[in-house]
Amino acid sequence: MDNLFFVLSKLVWGLLSPTSLMVWLLVFVTLLLWLNYVRQAKKLLLLMSIVSFIVMGYPVGDYLIHPLETRFSVPEQMPEPLAGIIMLGVQNN
Repeated sequence: MDNLFFVLSKLVWGLLSPTSLMVWLLVFVTLLLWLNYVRQAKKLLLLMSIVSFIVMGYPVGDYLIHPLETRFSVPEQMPEPLAGIIMLGVQNN
């Protein structure tokens, strides 16, 4: 069951990631142009251009991750006797 969820999550993220959504929207705009819906295609292209400029021109990701990075303070000094190292990962059976 874990494998099924992993595969489905990868497929869904591949279809719904922000870059994929932009590509899907571009395909939709192309279809609108082919069907002579020029006014709607112009509006969507304007929206895509504005969103693309904002995402590429400004550090939106940095603004979104800043609250997560500043939630916990950095330790002043590391403790002298380190007990061990914790490694996070996926267990393969």
